[in-house]
Amino acid sequence: MDPKGLSSIHHENFDWESYKVLGVPRAMKSPLYPGRDVYVDTLNPLRYLTRQDIYAQLAKTYPKYAFKGCAEARVSPYGLNDTAPSEKDPDSLFVPYFAPDEGDNLKKGWVNNYIADSNTGSFDSRTKDVEKYYSATITPLNQIGANNSYSPSYICDSNPLQPLSASKTATLSTVNGLVATGSTNVDQGVGWGWRILSNREPFTGGREADDENNIKAMIVMTDGENTYYQDNQNTTNKNQTAFGSYGFAATERIFDYSLASGKSKNNSNYTTAIDARTSIVCTNAKNDGRIALKDSKGKALVDGSGPVMRDGVMIYTIAFDIPLTSKARVDALLKGCASYKLTDLRDTKLSYAQKGKYFYSASNEKELESAFSDIMASLSKMRIAH
Repeated sequence: MDPKGLSSIHHENFDWESYKVLGVPRAMKSPLYPGRDVYVDTLNPLRYLTRQDIYAQLAKTYPKYAFKGCAEARVSPYGLNDTAPSEKDPDSLFVPYFAPDEGDNLKKGWVNNYIADSNTGSFDSRTKDVEKYYSATITPLNQIGANNSYSPSYICDSNPLQPLSASKTATLSTVNGLVATGSTNVDQGVGWGWRILSNREPFTGGREADDENNIKAMIVMTDGENTYYQDNQNTTNKNQTAFGSYGFAATERIFDYSLASGKSKNNSNYTTAIDARTSIVCTNAKNDGRIALKDSKGKALVDGSGPVMRDGVMIYTIAFDIPLTSKARVDALLKGCASYKLTDLRDTKLSYAQKGKYFYSASNEKELESAFSDIMASLSKMRIAH
């Protein structure tokens, strides 16, 4: 996690100049990091003023607002790759997720207000006010609700990710603890699945990316299209949306990889933008350590496009019980994300348009079980072949 607030998005929703004690400013930029937004306490320059510092304060004054462990999506170009985080490359750092307290004067809807604002200042300044988090006592405006709404951890309600494990018991326990809730974000699911399979930080349990005797595989399943919550109840809400992996839509980080020419704030454009991110992260994961295939005699397979390669991360995708209104879109997205079937890859006479992919569309429990059975059989054959 970003330890000193080096990333360009770390202070996105905070105005540290608002942090005062008895009217005395307590924040200044660190002279150790000229040109960067790194803030320290004026009375203790060794104390970095970061999201972590706010969370530490909240943990003491109102423990229910303590850090839950989520991270925001990194900015471009790191949002869709597996570059190891490094202070030498500040935007490669993972920033702790922090949904800011929003204005008290708006309807609830997607507005996440949990601490009383000051009675003065604009909506933006009241949202970015830091001092309110450092109050000696905190009286919540609203009870913490579903998806950790009305707290700094809004939509951060998933169980912790489990690193690679040889323990069947631990893995099944993690799977049984999964709960489907909140919005749909296939992009982030694929990205974190890839990082768990990787040997690069923040997870290091995987083998080298180009180890031909190792199979890295993930199963991606969704029951709907990508979504981000537009605030349709409050036309004056300058944040535009609920807070999520990409912050507020008003910052336009959600459009970092969008193929659309416009950035109009509406649900359709958000879905399009996250679909674009999903396609790119799938491609990047599959390209991570691609392996050249060989025939039964150990000779490299070659077709009209050159050496035949299998994906470094094999991706199986399942579209489960997708509503008809979005089925064509979701099916196309997941089919594009899926890896080619190895049997078809080895058939050098087939064009790539003819080769099948590890994509499954299941509309009921029986079809879902069949999809998983087929995936397990495929992985078993792949393991034996290696």
